[in-house]
Amino acid sequence: MSFSAKERKNPPPRRKACAACIKAKRRCDAAMPACFRCEQRGITCDYGSALRRSTAKANGALSQPTPPSGLGLDWDPTIVLPTVANNVLLPTSFDFQSQAPELSFTMPIEDRGEAPKLAPELTLAAPSSRKLEFSSDIARNRLGYALELILSAPKTMVSEMQTPWCHPLLYKYGMPRSMQDAFSSCALYLSKNPINSPIIFSSIDGRVADLIAAPPPTTFLDSLAHTQALILYQIIRLYDGDIKARISAELLIPLMERSAFHLLSFINFEDDLSCLADLPLYPIQPAQDVWESWILQESARRTFILTFYFVRSYRVLSGVQDLLCDGKLGLCHSWIMSLPLWGASSTVEFVEAWKNDMYFVIENGQFGKALTEAKIGHVDTFGRLWISSLLGLEEMQGWLVSRGALQPVVV
Repeated sequence: MSFSAKERKNPPPRRKACAACIKAKRRCDAAMPACFRCEQRGITCDYGSALRRSTAKANGALSQPTPPSGLGLDWDPTIVLPTVANNVLLPTSFDFQSQAPELSFTMPIEDRGEAPKLAPELTLAAPSSRKLEFSSDIARNRLGYALELILSAPKTMVSEMQTPWCHPLLYKYGMPRSMQDAFSSCALYLSKNPINSPIIFSSIDGRVADLIAAPPPTTFLDSLAHTQALILYQIIRLYDGDIKARISAELLIPLMERSAFHLLSFINFEDDLSCLADLPLYPIQPAQDVWESWILQESARRTFILTFYFVRSYRVLSGVQDLLCDGKLGLCHSWIMSLPLWGASSTVEFVEAWKNDMYFVIENGQFGKALTEAKIGHVDTFGRLWISSLLGLEEMQGWLVSRGALQPVVV
C-alpha cells in the first residue's frame, strides 16, 4: 500500500532492505537499529556490515528495547518512510533553554537522495522514580497550554463529540466499535472518585485489551478511530496519577505510534478544494461530498501529527534527557488551520469560508505566513496548541491580542 497520494505520484527512491525482509520478500521500513518487522519478531536485523558500522558510529551504538509481547504489535507494516528530498523534518527535542521564539518547528535536511536514519527510541524513566512535572519554567511556558488542551480531550469528546484533532461531525454516520468503547470509557472516567476508581480502571483496561486483541483495521475510518481511541486511553492512563495505569500505558506507546503509521497510508496531504469555486450550492450534494471528505482527511492529518507530539511531550515530562529528532513529526506534510473551516456547521458555511480564503495551510511545521497574516478568527484550537508550543504561552497571548483577541488565553 502506498504512503500517500503525494508518494503515489512521486514515489521515493528504493532503499536498502534488511536481510530478513529480503528473504521473506516483505517490504522493509529500514528503521535503525532494527526495522519494525525484525523488532516485532525478536530476530537479528542485518543491513550489512558497512551500514552497521556507520550507524553505530553516528548513534553511539544506542540500543532499542524489544517491545513487550501481547501488545498487538504483530502487525506487518507495508509502508516505507518517505525520502527527505525536498522535505524537512520537525525536531522533536524542543529548545526550552532559549527564550527567543522561532517561526518554525523545522530544520532543513540536506537532500542526499536517501531517507534519514531515524534515531532509536529512548527508554522512559521509571514511573515510580520520576514525577510528571515540568523541568523548568520555560518548558511549562512551551508545553503547559498544549498539555491542558490534550488532557481536556476525554471531557470534550463526551460533551461535544470533538477534540482539536477529531471533527465534531467525523462520526456523524456511525462510530466504529473501537471508538465507541473509548467514548464510553471517557464518560466512565469522568465519574471516577476514590471509591470507584479501581472498578473504572479495570473496565478501561478491559476495553484496551479488546482493542489490542482486535484485528488491524482495514478501512480509513476504522484506522482513524483506532488511533484516536488509543490517544484517549493514553491520556487517561498516563496522566491520571495512578502508577499502575501509567506503567501499563507506557507499554502501549509503540502500539500507539504503529497505529498512527498504519493510518498514514490512508492520508492525502494534497487536498484540492479548488473545485468548490465552481460547484453550485444547489443541488448541494456534490459540495457536501467534498466537505465530508475534507472532515475525514483533516481529522486524520491532525490525529497523526498529534500522536507524535503527545509522545514526545510525555517523554519530556517523564525526564528523558537528550531527546533526538527521530523524524516522525516531519512525516505530516500539511494540515489546515482555520476556525471557519473546522467550525463550519453546514456545507454552505464551509464553501463560503473556503471561497473567502479564511484558512492557512501549515506545511512541514512552517508558521511564518500564518503568524504574519492570520487574524484571530482564523485560529482554531489545534492552531493554538501548536502556536503556544512554538512561541510559548506569553508570546502567544500577546500575538492573539495583536491579532484581535479581546483578552489573552488563560490556562
